Amino acid sequence: MIAIVNYGVGNLFSLSSSLSAIGQEVTITSTPEDLKKSERIILPGVGAFGDAARKLFESGLAAPLIEEAKAGKKILGICVGMQLLFSKSYEFGEHEGLNLIPGEVRYIGEVIPAGLKIPQIGWNDLRLTALLESNPPVSKLLRSTPKALSPFTQGAYDSANQASPWGGGQRPEGVVFQKKDFFSNNPHHRKRSPSPEGGSDCFENIIPNGEYVYFVHSYAAFCDEKYITSTTNYGADLTASVQNKNIYGVQFHPEKSGQAGLKILKNFCEV
Repeated sequence: MIAIVNYGVGNLFSLSSSLSAIGQEVTITSTPEDLKKSERIILPGVGAFGDAARKLFESGLAAPLIEEAKAGKKILGICVGMQLLFSKSYEFGEHEGLNLIPGEVRYIGEVIPAGLKIPQIGWNDLRLTALLESNPPVSKLLRSTPKALSPFTQGAYDSANQASPWGGGQRPEGVVFQKKDFFSNNPHHRKRSPSPEGGSDCFENIIPNGEYVYFVHSYAAFCDEKYITSTTNYGADLTASVQNKNIYGVQFHPEKSGQAGLKILKNFCEV
């Protein structure tokens, strides 16, 4: 059973419907007992971090969430729910989060070029950090099947069993990776260590690099690179998804992201 945390913030119906569509048993809950009984937990969230954090702590569900996380239960944060997984946010003040992933949530206006509209609203592509040669294998959350590959990303990733991410040791034509320029303003950034925190997830197939998902956000997570599993470029590379052992987060809305979003939700239900 998948427990969706109901603390007065989040698009619960859309998320529940998406999970039901992929054959999952779902409960929308506001009780610690249901969190404890569930196999996995999803923490949704929309709006401002401070308001969401206040409601989560006032609901009495923050402590049980932390307890379940420490016990090893898989937890997925979505949008503001992902941001709540971090240590703190500076959205309209300074607000404490759940501290399940070390890092901060800051205004994207600090790093993107002037003139770009904020919030970022709409479809944007995922850039999988595991496709960079120095990075560890792909997160479980972003795995896929060969059938899911879209025409414009076909061949961008062959198999994690190959000698290099691109099989023959060369990046496919047109695949270009740029320096993650937001790291220069990220006080938590340090060079990725050979072994990410808690080990890495190694799978043969992944969500296609360049797959489009739906974003609505003005703030983004700034954290050690070892937790970042994908980025999206909106004038600068911004954190799109994260993982710290059994804790997963996506800044985008998988329930609004078509087949790619459903696949990511399915991955979470199977990890």
